[in-house]
Amino acid sequence: MKILISAATVTDRKLDSFILSRAGICLCIDKNPRLGGFFMEKLLRAKKLIDKNKIVNSFILIILVVIARLLPHPPNMSPLTAIMLFSGVYLNKKYALSLPLIGLFISDIFLGFYWQMPFVYGSFLITGLLGLWIRRYKTKANIVGITLLSSLQFFIITNFGVWLTTSFYPHTLSGLFNCYILALPFFRNTIMGYLLYIGLFFSSYELVIKPWFKQRIYLSINPEENSHEK
Repeated sequence: MKILISAATVTDRKLDSFILSRAGICLCIDKNPRLGGFFMEKLLRAKKLIDKNKIVNSFILIILVVIARLLPHPPNMSPLTAIMLFSGVYLNKKYALSLPLIGLFISDIFLGFYWQMPFVYGSFLITGLLGLWIRRYKTKANIVGITLLSSLQFFIITNFGVWLTTSFYPHTLSGLFNCYILALPFFRNTIMGYLLYIGLFFSSYELVIKPWFKQRIYLSINPEENSHEK
């Protein structure tokens, strides 16, 4: 029996629902046990590949966050926040928020802890939540808009933390205003870094990684096609 499941059915947002659509499989088993078992074997093979890919992606993400913090980069122009937004959009929801923060904490062990950590981590968490929203409403306009919004909230929250936890500025409204004014050059770097890395990460995933992974899913479900290619 040769039945091929098209790679087009393995959609970006519904990989898990495609693999775990047990109701349809059970109905198929009831009506035709042989055919149902055939499809179940194929789908479980694909699910195993997806689960393995999730684990690999998790380790890669943590390593990437740590490296991004430790490598030299212009002030406020690291890919960290872009990674957080990207993980919110594409990573499994169970780990989308926690894994980048774990990588951030590991890097802080090497770089040293600081009083502004709650503000920085809170800002990254907001970025991840915005990424979860983009997951449902993913358009180019929304990605650009959320990127700019993320850079703005990072600027506001982290500089408020600097003003609140240090003696660099008087703890007055004028001191807070001066803190934001003097931080504007760093804000420019933040926006440039966000746009650069978000464009790099999203385009790389959509144009390269996603088609490659969908092809792997297709070949795992239809191994006979892989043998034909060879």
